Amino acid sequence: MTILDIAVRLRGGANKYQGRLEVYKSGKWGTVCGNNLNDKLAAVVCRSLGFPWNTSEAYKGSFYGEGVGPLWLDDVQCLGSETRIDECRHKAWGSNKCNHGMDVLINCLPSEDIPVRLVGGATEFEGRLEVYKSGIWGRVCDNNLNDKLAVVVCRSLGLPWNFTEIYSNNVYGDSSAPTWFDGFNCVGSETRVEECRRNATVPEQCGKRVSINCLPSNYTDVRLVGGGNKHEGRLEVYKFGRWGVLCGNNVNNKVATVVCRSLGLPWNTSEVYNGNVYGQRGSSPVWLDVVNCDGSENGIDECSKSSWGSKNCWNNVLSINCLPSNDTTVRLVGGATEYEGRLEVYKLGGWRTVCDSFLNDKLAAVVCRSLGFPW
Repeated sequence: MTILDIAVRLRGGANKYQGRLEVYKSGKWGTVCGNNLNDKLAAVVCRSLGFPWNTSEAYKGSFYGEGVGPLWLDDVQCLGSETRIDECRHKAWGSNKCNHGMDVLINCLPSEDIPVRLVGGATEFEGRLEVYKSGIWGRVCDNNLNDKLAVVVCRSLGLPWNFTEIYSNNVYGDSSAPTWFDGFNCVGSETRVEECRRNATVPEQCGKRVSINCLPSNYTDVRLVGGGNKHEGRLEVYKFGRWGVLCGNNVNNKVATVVCRSLGLPWNTSEVYNGNVYGQRGSSPVWLDVVNCDGSENGIDECSKSSWGSKNCWNNVLSINCLPSNDTTVRLVGGATEYEGRLEVYKLGGWRTVCDSFLNDKLAAVVCRSLGFPW
């Protein structure tokens, strides 16, 4: 106690350096209202308690639990050089228009690390931005909003970041968590949000919080899987955080043209196939079952197509060869001599048969002559 019978303490925090600020006056412990709050109050309180104070922070709210008893002080204005809280300017003791939801909270030894997370989105790639501070997850106000913050957050979470988007207006919902920061100013090259410039004070009012999408739904990527080289394979499309396949129904070589060109591969003689020629899809979803390209599109997402979603197309997965060979090898299999047998054709890394539609002997003449046999 001081000669004026005034003492301070921190209650409700995870350790002795943080908690709800309580003041002892007239034989009762009460709290302090957080109107016009800044970190100079934290410096005075922490120093008076014999705690570290150079990086101390002050907040308001109830996330260390609501106080009880009187609200002793309001509008406390410290210079930072005072040795006790009662030396700071303030309203008359007990005079306020506050409630315990606005109590002053103090952290004398905050961590320099600021973990982040995305909350409320449909996938791990999107959500309301929350940062961990003083043992509590809190929100970020959308002041100074730009996509550079999204780049830093997504990269720090190990998520895609080249196509990030950032939003305000609480697009992923709101919460009762405290608002920790009045926005971040990032260059975009930072590896963590604590490397970005930020306001030192907590905003008094903030109706809109930052939300982020590391992989917005208009982002679509493609790849070829299962082929013998990079020019061929089962077409897979990245959408909604997952790689999926396309059904081979109602497609033509224009799809191959668009896909191969978007991958930076040869496309003038590209070919499209169905029938799982590079393997089945396994557990991958089928994203599309109808795709119509005119060949001029920059990516498959610009083509006319059915709605995105799971389709039933187990045995007809779309495959593409961006650089097919002009050579088609043939052989005769199963006959009693080398001059006879079932006709097989080598294509796409495997031997396959030929259907007998529109059959006539002219095909036999071509095959036998190509093999150097009598024809």
